[in-house]
Amino acid sequence: MRHFGKTSAVAVAISLVCASGAVLVLNYLSEPLFQRLVFNSDALYLPALFTDLFEKAGSIQDWHLTPAPYFFPDFPMYGLAHFLGSDTYDRILVFALLQMAVTFGLLVALCRSLGAGHAGLTAAAILTILTGLAQTGQLPFAYILVSAHHYGIFLVSLAMLALWLRDGQYTAWHDRPRASRWTMLALAYLTTLSDSLFLLQLALPLLLTVWALHPGRVPLRGVWRLPAFPVFVAALAGPATLSVCRAIWSVSEHNSPLGIGPGNFPQFFEILWTSAAAVPGFAALLLAYFALLAIAVKRRRDGHSDTGARAGYYWLALFSGAAMVTMLIGGTVLTDKQMSARYLIAVHSWPVILCVAGLALWMPKYSRLAPVAAALAALCFAGFATDGLVKAKGLSGRYYPAHLACIDEALEAQGGRAGISNYWDAKHAMSFSRLELTLALHLSDLSPDYWITSRAYYLGAYDFALIDENRSGLRKLSAERIVAINGQPEQTVRCNQHTLLLYRRGGLRVSAVE
Repeated sequence: MRHFGKTSAVAVAISLVCASGAVLVLNYLSEPLFQRLVFNSDALYLPALFTDLFEKAGSIQDWHLTPAPYFFPDFPMYGLAHFLGSDTYDRILVFALLQMAVTFGLLVALCRSLGAGHAGLTAAAILTILTGLAQTGQLPFAYILVSAHHYGIFLVSLAMLALWLRDGQYTAWHDRPRASRWTMLALAYLTTLSDSLFLLQLALPLLLTVWALHPGRVPLRGVWRLPAFPVFVAALAGPATLSVCRAIWSVSEHNSPLGIGPGNFPQFFEILWTSAAAVPGFAALLLAYFALLAIAVKRRRDGHSDTGARAGYYWLALFSGAAMVTMLIGGTVLTDKQMSARYLIAVHSWPVILCVAGLALWMPKYSRLAPVAAALAALCFAGFATDGLVKAKGLSGRYYPAHLACIDEALEAQGGRAGISNYWDAKHAMSFSRLELTLALHLSDLSPDYWITSRAYYLGAYDFALIDENRSGLRKLSAERIVAINGQPEQTVRCNQHTLLLYRRGGLRVSAVE
């Protein structure tokens, strides 16, 4: 073991990261288990937006963005992926690899701040486990591969906590390096400007953790004197700015519903239970994590004063517990929107991070080997799943489902390019069609559906309607209503579960009155 030095640890860390990336590429080029996540309309928000802005001369002023616009860090990261990839299919993979690389870098910084030996090796082990779970489609781990699904705020949380621990948990704000202060304020502001969930995931639990554990026993009325208070204020300024911008410039007219969601309380634990039941290895990590929380709370109650890496480790464990509580309470009392796995990325990730980092911290003799053993188990888990996919599906290197090929063939013969569809099919068809399609979103009564789309797509007349027969409710276009307004189509084509109503060029309207 003495020959397993720093150079060897770096080599093993790089090998683990590269192996995880290689497995991901092979997985993606076959028919990935996470396909339903990366190719659905929600995940195609940034691909569609950037394609419109940079390839179709569109304007962001025409776009109705999401309630969480994901300006930072998703915009710059996907922007890089957009220019590195040749089409949407390539760019999604490039983005996933970029997000893996950024996660690794920030995990290295966090492990160094904790004082973990061989921080790079520990970070590589954590990343391998997270991506191993992601590549098999396990939620919410799979969101490490997807843009605009709240994973970006977890990345910023890692960066913020690495800075915070490096400078000291309770170091006064004015005693922290100026670069750290401005970086944390900028990160807090930009991130909540993009996604207000950051308040529950980092800003509020950071303030509560520093207040509860501060050795000076600061009273609640003096919370403004805590070093975490400026970060909290900067985080509050983000949503406030976004609200003002929306009032002046209608970037988005949709907001998350406010109210009480008591059903979210059991849903929170149901999502955790589902993840643990699906992957026994994660269940073991989750149990170890809750045991760690209990130990950290008991040590705090008994007045133990830890120093060095141990102090930072227990502090981070208690912070993660506070973040779990704020997410649970906030998701229950602040909104009646249903709890989703995408909101619990941090809740699921901290057990992995803390348990693997704990191996490196508490088993110094095996700090090089214990994380690697855990990582290799996860790599084998993902590798065997990918091997099965490649043998069954082969490596295609493209994504062109049969129903879309059928649609393209019919439209190419008719010459139509502008149509109407529902939210779940429009971006998918526009992103992966071989034709330059423009699809406006409409509801069953043919009223416009301004949800994550561009006003420029709405025209006075269209060439076709794309109807998904498996849809129901408001987001299934009514063929009967279309026919009642426009008469019978020139041709009706069935492509698997989709029906294509083809009219003469410009012969389809959504209203009987112009």
